[in-house]
Order: sequence, then C-alpha cells, then structure tokens
Amino acid sequence: MSSAKVNTKKHSVSRHETTNKALEDLLWEAAVLPCKQLRSSRELIKRTSQNRRYAIMQGVIAAYAAALIFSVDENMWLTFTRAKEWHEFKGEKPTRGNQGQALKFTLRFVNGMTGTSATKRASKHYRALQSLFAERKTPDEALDAIQAVGGLEKMAKLNAAAARDKPVKAPDIILKFRRSSAANRLAVTAPGTYRVMLEVTSVNGTSVFAVKKLRAIA
Repeated sequence: MSSAKVNTKKHSVSRHETTNKALEDLLWEAAVLPCKQLRSSRELIKRTSQNRRYAIMQGVIAAYAAALIFSVDENMWLTFTRAKEWHEFKGEKPTRGNQGQALKFTLRFVNGMTGTSATKRASKHYRALQSLFAERKTPDEALDAIQAVGGLEKMAKLNAAAARDKPVKAPDIILKFRRSSAANRLAVTAPGTYRVMLEVTSVNGTSVFAVKKLRAIA
C-alpha cells in the first residue's frame, strides 16, 4: 500500500508577513467588533517590550481603520459612543452630532481614558494622522506614509511645524466713529505715535472697533 508523501518542511514566515496577517486581523475585527478591537489595540499600545514601537503602530493603525469606518457608518459610530468606557469619562465624549471627529475620539479611546500621559499620546497620534485622515488615505497608505518619514512622532512634528508655518488670514476689521469729526481728524492725522481708546465688539465674526479717543503722544 503506497502512502502519500507529506511535505514536512516548515514554511518560513517573514516578520513582514506576520505583521500583515496581524494587521489584517486587527482591521477585520475593527469593522466587525469595533469596541472589542479597540480595547485590544489599547493593550497593544500599553505593552512594554523591545517591540513597543511596532506594537504602538499596530494599535494606532487599527484605530485609524476603525475611525474611517466610524466616520461613514452611523450604526458603528453609535455603538462606539455607547462603549462603557465613555460613561465615567470626564472630558468631551463622542455623540451622534460629532461623528466627523471620529479619529480624535478613537485615538483617545485606544490611548486610555485617564491620565496626562494618555492625553498627550492621543494628541500626538492625532497630529500624526489628522492630515492623512482628511485625505481619506487607506490604512495601508497611512502606514506607508508614517514609515516613510520615520514614525509617528516624526510625522506629528512635521504636521505641527506645517501648521505653524501656514499663513493666517488677517481678520476683517471695521472702524466706527461716533462723530464724523473724529473720522476726519484721523484721516488727516500726520504720521506719529498716538494713544487710541477703542471699544471692541464682534458682529458676525468681524471685530468692530469704535474709536473713542485719539491723542498724540509727544
């Protein structure tokens, strides 16, 4: 009786393949069991080991994937808003009305609900991912972009620097005068240094300055 040959040679699995498989599992669970998966992601981020950065990246990318789903799937989002962790949370909570901020709340959830360090981590991860999320990058694209610049922390710093360098639109300012004589005086005032007393109000988002006094400083 002949027996079939069985290939007993072990298949060598690369770390890259293992990573992809783990990430696929994380993303699948994020779509099916959002809160359960995000709790698992939180444990990944907490884990302390030689592969801590790798574990954090896994957890954050899984949260990013979940946030993409939450931002377009109302039922998933409402499930997330009812998670037990939010019941005693002291800060801003996810609601039906702030679904557009899914990324912020998801990262808060996976980084932990209490403590200054958890708040700082969530803020840093949000800075790193915010622009990618706004562009609706896939989790794979987001992961590639982060790795290309050297990690989450470097991505966060680059985005923070870009935000600081972004030109700020000058606000609209309207000057109002109680008397026409004051307006005429200002129009013909010679260059120099003056002390001005202003009454400031806001009308439909525009700052309105009522000039009350104008006096030259010798």
